Amino acid sequence: MSEEPKRRTLGDYGRPYKIESCIVLPPVDEGVSFELDPSFIMTSIQFSGLPSEDANTHLYDFLAFCDIFKCDGLCYDGIRLRLFPISLRDSAKSWLYSLPARSITTWDQLATKFLSRYSPPSKLAQLRRDILNFAQFESEPLYEAKKRFQDMLIKCPDLQLPDWHQAHIFFEGLTPANRSFLDISIGAFLREYKPKQAYDLLGELAFISHHFQQLDSQGMMKPEKLHGVLTTHSDTAALSKQVESLTNALQNLVTLMQKQQSNMNDLCGQLGYLNTNSQEGNSSSHETKEIEHEHHWY
Repeated sequence: MSEEPKRRTLGDYGRPYKIESCIVLPPVDEGVSFELDPSFIMTSIQFSGLPSEDANTHLYDFLAFCDIFKCDGLCYDGIRLRLFPISLRDSAKSWLYSLPARSITTWDQLATKFLSRYSPPSKLAQLRRDILNFAQFESEPLYEAKKRFQDMLIKCPDLQLPDWHQAHIFFEGLTPANRSFLDISIGAFLREYKPKQAYDLLGELAFISHHFQQLDSQGMMKPEKLHGVLTTHSDTAALSKQVESLTNALQNLVTLMQKQQSNMNDLCGQLGYLNTNSQEGNSSSHETKEIEHEHHWY
């Protein structure tokens, strides 16, 4: 005879009966022992669920951290499902606790639910619009504009814009002064370059301009007033060398890009020449055959 189940009193229902996690951890091979140190996650990789935080970026950082661990007998899902709750705090952790008990058995399920909650379609749609309508702020340095544009692309991985479209959006979104600066810097119109070359060149020029900005912020490119007399910085010689180095780097970069473009034009010209000769040869051969054909009938 089976044992009668224990009856619960009214008071029992007012107390927590059983607390279960929403995550079902995958089994671990018998005899396997491991230890995961969550201290780095707790201090560096934390997501609170604030509107200013990005769920995709959090997953990038979290997965990069999990890839460091390797335990024989413990699968990737096992590592990620154990550590992910530690990467959440405040309202994000409350959201995780609100999920039904034992409703998540794989990492893909957890990541999908997380993105559905903190990166909804409406947010992605707005981010896509922001990317397609990208515009540099009036006082925003070129390097900061490039970095901001790149960060926007990272936050919207589903967009998957090709290189030519990225280069077009970024260049057209710059201020007229910066577009002119880029054209003058390379000694040609940026639109004449191949998409991948143009996008890489934009990144290099933005990086070089960042160096000039750093020198300017350190006061190394500004004259100083001392006792009513206009003086230059004591490190003028060092500054000149740095400026010369940056200028040479820019010139070398542009020369390399122009050389690659010239080589490609030469190759296209040679292919066009061969194609023209081939067509002329075929035309001549065809005319010869027509003459032979006419001679045969006569």
